[in-house]
Amino acid sequence: MNCIYTVNSNYSAAADGMIPVGTIVRRQGCGMNIDGGAISCGGRGYYKVTVCATITPTTAGPVGVRVFQDGVQVPGASSVGTGETTSPTSVCTCTMIRNDQRGMTMISVWLDSQGATTGSMIENMTVCVEESR
Repeated sequence: MNCIYTVNSNYSAAADGMIPVGTIVRRQGCGMNIDGGAISCGGRGYYKVTVCATITPTTAGPVGVRVFQDGVQVPGASSVGTGETTSPTSVCTCTMIRNDQRGMTMISVWLDSQGATTGSMIENMTVCVEESR
């Protein structure tokens, strides 16, 4: 079984921009790695993806995270909270994705600015990807 757990702290994300997954905290197996700010998963199968983030928006309003697979948003893999400029909000999302290709699939996390044109401060974000059998 392959598993990877990453963390990113104190990152200033652009409005609706990609949030790099950060650094590896734990990893089991050799089928997953960080590649260009995303997580690469090798081999066919199902993967459970959990993302939790504490975000302080630069303007008050809704803010959240979205999970993408190979550049396409995963349906239902998003979470939005209402944040204030002085008060961070926490959001989490959990989803299953499928890789039916022989090669790598890339999992990335994007800031969901809900129409705001300014970015947000990612106080802390953890990403856990587990291979399911």
